[in-house]
Amino acid sequence: MAPRPKPSSAVVVAAAPEEPWTPAMETMHGEVGAPPPQSVIDQMSYGSVLDENQRPLSQQERATVVLVDPLSTGVLLQKRVFSLGYQVILVWSDRSQPASREKHLERSGYTKEDFAEIIVHEDEEHLEETLSKILAVTTNIVAVMCGSEHGVLLEDAIAEGLCEKLGVTHIKSSGMYSTKTKVDKHAQANTIRKAGLSAVRESLARSEDDVQAFLDQFEGEEKCFVVKPQTGAGS
Repeated sequence: MAPRPKPSSAVVVAAAPEEPWTPAMETMHGEVGAPPPQSVIDQMSYGSVLDENQRPLSQQERATVVLVDPLSTGVLLQKRVFSLGYQVILVWSDRSQPASREKHLERSGYTKEDFAEIIVHEDEEHLEETLSKILAVTTNIVAVMCGSEHGVLLEDAIAEGLCEKLGVTHIKSSGMYSTKTKVDKHAQANTIRKAGLSAVRESLARSEDDVQAFLDQFEGEEKCFVVKPQTGAGS
């Protein structure tokens, strides 16, 4: 499970940036270990349900995407993956809630039967079991993707584990570049600045005094501020 700060022990206070941020990922690539500028989905070709002789492919033969926690707007990623013709294995992380999972299946437009398999991951101690369930469906896995913040760390663990078990490096994912940067908003902002890009003006606060010190920097200015946990979702 992704690390979570104790309530009120670590929050990121941010002011609206003076200039819109432009995601110039080309600048980041190669300098701070960020992913290539194209998204994983853009790098994927179309899947197929037929072979070169137009014979239906079996479940083991079909190119497959492992999709972790496609909750909320992650349903759009799920829809895109299906539209490309890929077989989908859905993995629910231990951080996703049962009620959210059921609501997703009710509203996403896809039923349980549309997935090659639906796997509920118990916790990090049961990673081997989750990997075994995935490989029992197919070894033709082209990508592991995450649809919401809940599954970020599990996506990395599954992608790394599958690569090790299959002895391959071609499985696409968001990349295990820095787990901390993926889940830590303060680290994210610092990584962007290090790459020479415009980043939100923010501060890591561990007390009310820290928050006030940040607000004092904007005295006399009309600014809107957002307070968010260092990791996890919420404002």
